[in-house]
Amino acid sequence: MSHRFLISGSLVLCLFLSVGSLYPSPRILRIRVLGDVEFRQDADWKSRAEQAVHAASDDFQRLFDIGLSIEAFEAWESPASLRSLDLLAFDLEAKVNKAGADVLLAFTARKTLGKKYSGYTLARSGVIVLQDDEDPSRLAKVLKHESAHLFGAVHLEEESSLMDTLGRGRDFDAVTSSLIRLNRNRSFNPAAFPIPRENWEKAIEIYKRIAAEEKFSERRAGRDLEDVHLILAQIYAENKQYDEAIAECRKALKLDPTNPETLNQQGIALRRKGLIEEAIEQYQKSLKIRPGQAQVWYNLGIAHSNRGDLGASTDCYRKAIELKPHYAEAMNNLGELFLRQEKGTDAEKQFRQAVFFNPEYGLARSNLAEALFRRGDLAMALEEADKAIACDPGLAGPRCIKGKVLRERGDLDRALQEFEAAVAVDPMYEKAYYNLGLCFLDKNSVAEARTHFLKAVEIKSRFAEAYAGLGYCDLVTGQSDEAVRELRLALELGARSAKTHLNLSSAYLYKNLPDQAILEADRALELEPNLAPAFNNKGMALLKMGRDGEAIEYFERTIAHDPKNKDALLNLGNINLGLARLDAALEFYARALETDPNNALVHNNIAVVFFRKGDFRAAWEHVQKAGALGFKVHPDFLKALKEKIKDTPGARPGALET
Repeated sequence: MSHRFLISGSLVLCLFLSVGSLYPSPRILRIRVLGDVEFRQDADWKSRAEQAVHAASDDFQRLFDIGLSIEAFEAWESPASLRSLDLLAFDLEAKVNKAGADVLLAFTARKTLGKKYSGYTLARSGVIVLQDDEDPSRLAKVLKHESAHLFGAVHLEEESSLMDTLGRGRDFDAVTSSLIRLNRNRSFNPAAFPIPRENWEKAIEIYKRIAAEEKFSERRAGRDLEDVHLILAQIYAENKQYDEAIAECRKALKLDPTNPETLNQQGIALRRKGLIEEAIEQYQKSLKIRPGQAQVWYNLGIAHSNRGDLGASTDCYRKAIELKPHYAEAMNNLGELFLRQEKGTDAEKQFRQAVFFNPEYGLARSNLAEALFRRGDLAMALEEADKAIACDPGLAGPRCIKGKVLRERGDLDRALQEFEAAVAVDPMYEKAYYNLGLCFLDKNSVAEARTHFLKAVEIKSRFAEAYAGLGYCDLVTGQSDEAVRELRLALELGARSAKTHLNLSSAYLYKNLPDQAILEADRALELEPNLAPAFNNKGMALLKMGRDGEAIEYFERTIAHDPKNKDALLNLGNINLGLARLDAALEFYARALETDPNNALVHNNIAVVFFRKGDFRAAWEHVQKAGALGFKVHPDFLKALKEKIKDTPGARPGALET
């Protein structure tokens, strides 16, 4: 008898509410029953399975108001190469999608299986595999034991308990009953943590009491008594108590050093603590023991992603999906990788597949909303965000999507409210702080933006996009060295977007490193071939290198893709001014003013053009405007212009507005 905690399947029929029930209504578990070839050789296999389920479910009905309903009977091919119930359970979980059921309950009559277990449960996945038994009462007892694992029950050394590791008891003990009642409303969504958040503190208290019992602490290895430590580790990890989770894993490994699931869980806790290399080592140990674990390949993919190795991460997610074709979580994470690389079409495809296999997967719906937002479908993005919140009200992500839509529409105040709502739902949601930073940048509040970007990287030390935000803050405040450092780190961590390369190109321009500026502009254009500011940056770098003819070509390409790009128009005006092509210069400056009427530098340069053309009155008018906008007009130019105006009959310069 064994289980691997947190969500599995369950039993059959019985939809009645017990008299005097403590619950407002019964909980009905939907079960798909599967029989392998050997089990189906018995013409009455369906009746035998149904009989076992009915018998096992009596106590669940009477004690916990948990009704069990068989939804379907199906054939199942148990691979002959797999010689144990645990391997059969993992194989079944990988190959068969529950498709709306809560539990897959499989029976095998294979004679070649190992005798260690008579039943095995993958609690989180909702999978139970039972070895056939000619004695119906023994089969029902094993099913009742395995079903208890679905609701958080653990193995005990207690002779009278149904959960006794040696199989001596037949009844629910008080502690097991308290766990089943506590976890009665657990989720059977494979993408969700099964125990409700509000029950974590109480669950920890019960499991710690079990683990602290004197006779329990002196147990021997090999009796599956490590499961209490494994469950504690899972709850601690979800509650971000990573040191406690690692400690529980180590206790479990003392009892069974080769348990691949404990090694995997230890890797999860280490990874979330930021110890990526140590986590990868644990995953590799787990895979060496059991190579076909889709869940471990998935977790290894997360670890590689966290250290910025997107290629290795992609390979791991693809391997997980190969092993488990309906693996919605791996599809979602693969989509997230594509989003980070701005491969929106590929990302959206993965998110839609994840939602297809698990329509209640709130995170995948949230990410689908993000993909829709990025391709400009704001209405559909809002619709998917609302669906995500309906699936999981505790998600902060879809609230961020709603905030991003509002920000895109220019409603910054309401956008800020949505991002703050996301923080209220999850104060450790780094993306909410990142988006708050973007909003404050929109409000030209660079200091506040920096504060929120720093909070984001404080929560997630390898948050690539937040480092890109910090790099931009450094860029606009003239801290080019710091900007280069932050932007390069963002790229190393995986934020390989056109915008990040563009900003790094700008930082290199400020540092007067035109070769590197051109390299980063080209990388931006590889990702976004029509990115006008990248053409402009390349033109600026060529100008610094004295290659004016090529620079003009790139400025012209800039305005071909963005006719109102004021920087390129200004640059073309400046080049033509330098070449004494005054009419052409004036034309480009005028176009720049159409885009940005309050650009003081453009007014100043127009004044220079008019000065050279001899139209001193027009020059003075634009000098006045430049000064009023805060531009420091060169004193020599101002003096020369005043002299010219003074020498012009009937002209009076007046006072310069500053």
